[in-house]
Amino acid sequence: MKRIVKPLCLSLVVCLALVATASAELVRTTGLTINARGPYWVAPGRSIRLDPMARFDGVDPDPIADDLGRIARALVGFHDAYGAFPPAYVVDASGTPLYSWRVLILPFLGEQDLFNRFDLSKAWNDPANQPLLASMPDAYRRPGEPMRSTNTGYAAAYGAGAVFAGGQDPAEGYPDASQPHKVFTSGVRIGDIVDGASNTLLVGEVGPAVHIPWSSPGDVGAGNFAALGDPAAFASKVPGYASFLFADGSVRFLEDAVDATDIAHMTTYAGGDIIGADLDASSLETHYAWDLYDKGIPPGGGFSFETPGSHPIFTADDLPLGSMKTIALEVVSLDGLQTLVSTAKVHVVTPPVADLYHLMSGIGALPLSFTDNRTLMMPLRHAIFHLARPTASRKAAAIADVQQFMAKVQAIGNAGLLDAASAGGLLAAAQAILDEIPAL
Repeated sequence: MKRIVKPLCLSLVVCLALVATASAELVRTTGLTINARGPYWVAPGRSIRLDPMARFDGVDPDPIADDLGRIARALVGFHDAYGAFPPAYVVDASGTPLYSWRVLILPFLGEQDLFNRFDLSKAWNDPANQPLLASMPDAYRRPGEPMRSTNTGYAAAYGAGAVFAGGQDPAEGYPDASQPHKVFTSGVRIGDIVDGASNTLLVGEVGPAVHIPWSSPGDVGAGNFAALGDPAAFASKVPGYASFLFADGSVRFLEDAVDATDIAHMTTYAGGDIIGADLDASSLETHYAWDLYDKGIPPGGGFSFETPGSHPIFTADDLPLGSMKTIALEVVSLDGLQTLVSTAKVHVVTPPVADLYHLMSGIGALPLSFTDNRTLMMPLRHAIFHLARPTASRKAAAIADVQQFMAKVQAIGNAGLLDAASAGGLLAAAQAILDEIPAL
């Protein structure tokens, strides 16, 4: 039986909507970088959710784990619905591979419409299906990859004895629109994984030299790489590690130094292989604590770190309008070898000003060009300036600024540069600000 590998719990929850500014302190040490972010803007009596950043060797592992987690849930959903994992690829009557398991799990990724657009009787690069490469789901795109890329960042461990060992029996035919998954009675079932689901690899992050169109019947051969970290096989953007999804749904980062023979054994589900005793999953987990309310300050001063959690809620109950407070974040690595502290400022402002800053943070997370981003930001900055001293004329000017912003959102949306949901959210937030300004 295989040795149980310690699971990795990733708690580096990072919100990418905010951009670190000069008022937030970026702290680095070997491996770990943290930032409390900020500045934060809150109205008296209101609350905000804090959004820090923590990265390991310059890379945030959480989006990678999130991608693999979404793939895991889709594979489990497929198994629950059809009694087995999907084959590595679908074949035609002659046994020729047509398209990948990544197409088959689309409905369980929330991509039913995309799945319906595939002609399931034809190959991935047939003229009927090839245009769909441009619609690759985000779960298959590694963090940092350009949106125009159509190559998957994640591939199955493929080969004899693996869960993804090959295509389905040609006699089973190919899917049809009414019963798209009826053919896969020969897939591996969770009960077939006698080596233990927690010890069996399914999918991993591929290296930069791997170029697999996401819908194509391509994966990484379990026996075709010399070691983890191979750019032509499994390698992570987190330096020194390779990220994998296991058959129990867990996501773990294994050190590149793990013996390739052990990894090959972990790709089989019923091999009864013995894994080397030194194999372990390295933890990138961190522990968060915040000093938000100056409770229990230690003798001699310093921070109390009375509030645990990565993303706590800060409430400005006792802070007057116009005040500013320094908060502090402490991050401790799981092994206890690294403890970092970062500070940020919280400014107490009027409700519309706080909401204007929050709206600007949301715009920063949208996939807009520099020019379009600047076009939307400028009237909001003008509105904040006018509301610094909210006389009647300055409030009228701020209202005109917000209305100008709304017109620009509609123009950018009409040009197809912003999706309808994002545009609608921006307009709703702007209208709420317009409703607040007269009360100042």
